[in-house]
Amino acid sequence: MDEMVLRAMEKWPNVPAVFGWLRLDRRGRWWIRNELLSNPVMIDFIGRNYLADAFGRYYFQNGPQKVFVELEATPWIYSLTPSSNAQMSVFTDQTGVQALPEAAGIDDEGALYLLCEGRIGVVDERDLIQVIELMTDANGRKTDDLQLASWMDGNQSVSLLLVLADDRRLPLQRLSRQNLPSVYGYQLRPSEISAD
Repeated sequence: MDEMVLRAMEKWPNVPAVFGWLRLDRRGRWWIRNELLSNPVMIDFIGRNYLADAFGRYYFQNGPQKVFVELEATPWIYSLTPSSNAQMSVFTDQTGVQALPEAAGIDDEGALYLLCEGRIGVVDERDLIQVIELMTDANGRKTDDLQLASWMDGNQSVSLLLVLADDRRLPLQRLSRQNLPSVYGYQLRPSEISAD
C-alpha cells in the first residue's frame, strides 16, 4: 500500500466506505460509474492499493476511504504477457504482477481459471486461444478440439494438462462457476456489513 494512503488512513480513520462505484471486468479493466478508466497513473494507483477484507470483499484503498469493487468474474484477472525470453509468455494479474499458477480449471461455461499463490482468477478471454496451445493430454500431445470438447462434456477418460513456461504441468479441474465465490471466499457484489 502506498505510504500516502497509510498516512491518510491515520489522519482520517472513520471515512465511510463507498459501494457501487468501482467495477473490475472479466478483462481486468476498471470501470468507475460505468465509465472505462483509461488513465494509466490511476490504474497503477488502484493496483498498488487493491486489497481484500476478512469478509472476502475486495476494495481499493483511496486515501482514507475504502472503495469496494464489484467483480464481474473473480478478484484477479490473469493474462498472458510476453516475457524477456521471446519464446515464452508468463501470466500476469490485472495489476501487472507476474502470477505463478499452482492449479488450473475450466468452468461449466468454458472459462479458464488459475489459482496463483492462493488467488483465484479467470484468464482473460482474449488469451484463450494462446492458452489452449499450452494444453496437452496425459501423453504430452497437444490438445485438439475433439479432446477439449470431450473433456468439457465430462468424459472422465480424458485428462488435460496446462503446460507452463517453467515446464510444470497442471491437471485441469472441472469447476462450477456458481460455486467459485463460496469456495474461494470472495464476494461479487460487496455490501455493507451489519453491525448487529
